[in-house]
Amino acid sequence: MSQRSQIQAETARINGARSHGPKSIEGRTKVGMNAVRTGIRARRVLLPTESVESYADEAKTWVESLCPETDAETEVVLDIVDARVCLGRLELAEKRRLEAALREAMEVKTEVKRLHSIDQAIAGLDAMKKTVEAMSAKKISNLGGFISAAEKVVEMAKAAEDLDITLVPGLDALGKAMVQLGALAEDSSPDDLFRSLAGLAHLVEEELHRRRDRDLVTVRNIETELAREAVPRSDPDSRRLDLYRRQLDRRLEALFDRLEALRRLRPTSSGSFDRPVEVHLRRAPAPAPANLACQ
Repeated sequence: MSQRSQIQAETARINGARSHGPKSIEGRTKVGMNAVRTGIRARRVLLPTESVESYADEAKTWVESLCPETDAETEVVLDIVDARVCLGRLELAEKRRLEAALREAMEVKTEVKRLHSIDQAIAGLDAMKKTVEAMSAKKISNLGGFISAAEKVVEMAKAAEDLDITLVPGLDALGKAMVQLGALAEDSSPDDLFRSLAGLAHLVEEELHRRRDRDLVTVRNIETELAREAVPRSDPDSRRLDLYRRQLDRRLEALFDRLEALRRLRPTSSGSFDRPVEVHLRRAPAPAPANLACQ
């Protein structure tokens, strides 16, 4: 190791020894969330991205539904709410993984590429029509700027057409009309040509809308097929999420069983329990019976 490298290593060691992380509570809280991915196994009840109001609404709904009457029952109900929050995080993680996998698989599909091109062309054609319809003056002060923008719209429509096997009616005529408009002088009054442009733009836009509706149906069918294999069940993340789900299901089942057990232990109106309850006591040093029945 060179002398310079030794000095750099020693400097890094000294600086690292001085660093003990953030000092403030806010900084430590933020750093403490660095390793959080899904939050399913987080110790915190709520993550920074989650709403306290939503949690309170969820808790209110479950309390009103399960009607706890004692502090112990209320604690169990709140544990159920916490488990439901974790289950919601898991479902969100699964949804995001599926969406990411679908996006990656769909990006290469011609129908998806064509949809993007069609959406851009439709937006441009709509803006072109509005511009033409708003031109009430006989002379156009910025004809060159309008022509430049309109030519880009025509190119976008042609790009969408290139991804299909059929021609778009009126698109070729719209391109020729743009050439004619470019040949006019700045002080001319091309009213007839503008009306023709508006009609051709409307014709092209209608055809692109029809193609968009057709492609939307195709894309949805493709998504349905890909969703079945986009995230393999053998994938490590899928296995981990499945394990978390089984753990949460067992936890919820145990909590509901505990709540039911607490309800059976509620005192009657006379102050006694509905049935005998075994109480395990530990006394020292004299031995005592292991089980005492309380009536």
